[in-house]
Amino acid sequence: MIGLGQVNFPGTEVQLLLDKTLIVKKINYISSNGKEVNYTSYDGFYKNEKLTKVYKKKTMFDSKYEALAGKSFKVIRIQPLEGKYYILELENDDNKIIYYKYDSDYAMSFPFIVEGGVILPDRYYCNKINKGIDKFTNEISYSASIRQFIISKSSVYRNTIYLHQISFQVKSTSGLVLLLENNLRIDKPDAYVEVDVNSGSTPFIHKVAVELSDSEFKLLSENIITDFRIGLVDGKISTADAFVLKKTMQCLIKK
Repeated sequence: MIGLGQVNFPGTEVQLLLDKTLIVKKINYISSNGKEVNYTSYDGFYKNEKLTKVYKKKTMFDSKYEALAGKSFKVIRIQPLEGKYYILELENDDNKIIYYKYDSDYAMSFPFIVEGGVILPDRYYCNKINKGIDKFTNEISYSASIRQFIISKSSVYRNTIYLHQISFQVKSTSGLVLLLENNLRIDKPDAYVEVDVNSGSTPFIHKVAVELSDSEFKLLSENIITDFRIGLVDGKISTADAFVLKKTMQCLIKK
């Protein structure tokens, strides 16, 4: 079980996996006759440290599903490779060692559940913030993107939040409502909603950008967004993404 503030994939903070127990995810499919079957395999697992011999080989690069699904391993060593890659040295309950090629950029390829999750340091969230300089005015701005949200701050536009939501109908109207935990909310009834209909086909993208007061910005840095409404289009953000947004806001507010 992974709680709020804990994540399953540490990205570039790979050292947080050291001494952690990793459980290989099971991926099953149900056939039409009700039998559970599986046609998948796992890649990135090797028998040797040089990563030249695939563990329990099924294809040229993949390992057999049944050899890994549900198995537990302890991370006993982490070695950097070129660029974004690392080698995780894994030990199973029988003290056998295998190796996994870890991609710090691509969470979708990470085949493990991290027992107990990991807690990322504040710098992870602060590193999501990009600094920009206007070449005409030398105005400095800061911004970060989390899923459908963009948060930004500068001395000209102060505190701004942008978000969008997809709808299969054009529901063009004004207004933005952000619902927060602890029964809090932010209402911007006059916010202009733009609807992207240029493609001439559904779905339609409803977009809004509003300036927030310092107190509203602070509110977002202290409370997780649970739901939002752009005009007449409702949307949700996952608890995990909302937590990242809140933590990133805490960094941005200090700029």
